[in-house]
Amino acid sequence: MPTFMEAFWSLASHDITDTLDKVVERVLGDQSVDATGRRRRAEALRDLGAAFVAQAEAVAAPARARGAAAGGVAGQDDDEAKRRRFEEAFVASMGGPGGRPDE
Repeated sequence: MPTFMEAFWSLASHDITDTLDKVVERVLGDQSVDATGRRRRAEALRDLGAAFVAQAEAVAAPARARGAAAGGVAGQDDDEAKRRRFEEAFVASMGGPGGRPDE
């Protein structure tokens, strides 16, 4: 199961990255918009990225703190928590315990 989960995570990550690359190329390469408009778009994308990073760090901080308080290595505990959450979400999406894929 861990190998499958790693492969699934890798595929999903590459798919998301590829989609974002295409979106950014379209948004910033749109020649129907003047250079000032494309610059404003780029700044908006930068700000949006910063907001996503800030939110991810805010979500991860409590898990790291719990790991450190428990005497473990925070990074390892955080990775383990992420892996567990991913596995739980995957099992739920497949109709496992607590999951209902028909919704």
